[in-house]
Amino acid sequence: MSKYIYIKTADNSAYMNTADNFRGAVHSTDLAIDLYFEAASSVTGGGSYDKITLVTNSNKEQEIMESIAAALTGGPAKSMVVIADDVASDYVNANITGVNAFSLATSSAPKVIPFVSITDTYEVLPAQTGTSFVLDGAAGKVITMPSAALMGSGFNCKFIVGTAFDTTDWVVTFTAAIGEGGIYERVNDEVSDPSTTGATTITFELGAETLGDFVELECDGTKVYINGAATADAAISFA
Repeated sequence: MSKYIYIKTADNSAYMNTADNFRGAVHSTDLAIDLYFEAASSVTGGGSYDKITLVTNSNKEQEIMESIAAALTGGPAKSMVVIADDVASDYVNANITGVNAFSLATSSAPKVIPFVSITDTYEVLPAQTGTSFVLDGAAGKVITMPSAALMGSGFNCKFIVGTAFDTTDWVVTFTAAIGEGGIYERVNDEVSDPSTTGATTITFELGAETLGDFVELECDGTKVYINGAATADAAISFA
């Protein structure tokens, strides 16, 4: 009889799969370990995997992985092994401090990029990786990004100007000075395009915006790398 693993992040958010479907673990950042399982969904074709990211203490990856291996292959005589339960603060190892959002493979069909229209103050969630956010409010608002640790390695998203601004800027904010990179300004093919080595904010400027201006963000778990383009001079700035 197969052993089952169980991971819970909230009263209405839990994951279960068989220990036989465990495919390995990756120490993706100093504070995270990614667990991979053959996809739990019955509609998923071969070669698709679910990824569960554990938030950990620094420099404890070997100890944690050894504990997980022992729980999956031996440990207590139970049919289900609890790797992490954020509600009960029950973890297979004391150096696990929480679980990030589940990244589940639900279909082997080509991925459709989700679009989200934003018209008001907005908080981006780690689970929204791969999303294109359209700035659809004439009155600009503040958009708050997760910390780099919560985004994790591989998180990416895009912001696109979808409506002409009327009264205020749109501002994307980070929790620290983690923004690196710059954008290309199409006007006059300028040599000195805007760039940054430690941004805490990205501002889409009122009065300089053009529909279709965009910024793409990619996170490696520590930094967020910025790429984008704007039609007019000084349409996007960093601070």
